[in-house]
Amino acid sequence: PAEAGNAGYARTDALVGGPFREGCVHLLENDRVRVYETRLQPGQGDEPRPHLGAAVYVIEGGTIRLEEIDGGSDQTVVEQHPDHHGRWRPAGDLRRLVNVGATPYRELAVEVK
Repeated sequence: PAEAGNAGYARTDALVGGPFREGCVHLLENDRVRVYETRLQPGQGDEPRPHLGAAVYVIEGGTIRLEEIDGGSDQTVVEQHPDHHGRWRPAGDLRRLVNVGATPYRELAVEVK
């Protein structure tokens, strides 16, 4: 908003009033990164969205199904993500995460622009 002036390093004010995404909260964005927190209960999935390459830290792990939606060459992969584990997730066109495990899943992703 105009009253915010130069938002500087973190433009989180621009996220206020944005669309709600099931299971995923857009925490911060600036010229270099986007930061998301994803919390999924068993059986819950987030909404498909484009993903940049990201450093991901799994806070509470579990069994996750990654659904890649790429205009005809769709892929689905089921992965085990342990607690307190870091990984690199490459960029994807549209991607959706679904918790197919029996426990809540939580991760923090820092997408690099």
